[in-house]
Amino acid sequence: KERGLWDTVMVNDLKHFEGSVQKIARIPEELKAIFATAFEVEPRWIVDAASRRQKWIDQAQSLNLYISGANGKKLDITYKMAWLRGLKTTYYLRA
Repeated sequence: KERGLWDTVMVNDLKHFEGSVQKIARIPEELKAIFATAFEVEPRWIVDAASRRQKWIDQAQSLNLYISGANGKKLDITYKMAWLRGLKTTYYLRA
C-alpha cells in the first residue's frame, strides 16, 4: 500500500497471473525477488532448507515440492539430492 501498488488493477493482474508477481511490469524487481509462488522457488532450495532442519527432527518432516515443467531428469535430480542429504521422506509433489 505504501508504494501505491495495491489497487483494483493489481488485484486483477494477480488473478490473471495466478498469484505471480513476476510478469506484472509495474512491480519493482526488488519486490519480485521477495515474492514468489511455490512453483517459482527452485526445488533445490526447498530440499536444502529441509536437509538443514532434518538433523533436529527425530522422525520425518512433511516436505512439499512444486516443480514446474517436471520431467524425469528434474525429478531424478531433486529426489536424489533429497536422499543424499539425508531426508527421510517427502510428502507430495505438484507438477
